[in-house]
Amino acid sequence: MRLTGSRITSLGRLLNRSLNENQVLILSTVENRIDRITRILMELSESRGVPYSTLKFNAKVLKELELLDYGTAADPVDVRLTDSGRLVLTILREGAGVEGAAWEAVAVEAHSDV
Repeated sequence: MRLTGSRITSLGRLLNRSLNENQVLILSTVENRIDRITRILMELSESRGVPYSTLKFNAKVLKELELLDYGTAADPVDVRLTDSGRLVLTILREGAGVEGAAWEAVAVEAHSDV
């Protein structure tokens, strides 16, 4: 089965309802960063006013879903999107019909409407 425009849009809507605003924010932030997950989450917490513990929990969920990889407390590595994480972001973006910097605003707005 090929993913056509309408199927991507439908799948994008499904993924947008399945992931919460913080999870989408983490995925989109990690996509273009090379750093430890702790530093990224602390910066997001400070800039967005979201409790660090909330972001940490959501990062753990994304790791369990195999959308992110950041090692363990004993063996930390720079956080990265997995291939599945990249695919999810691509589908979310294409389903929303936006690219780049405009994506974050659309993702946040979409979650406020739910």
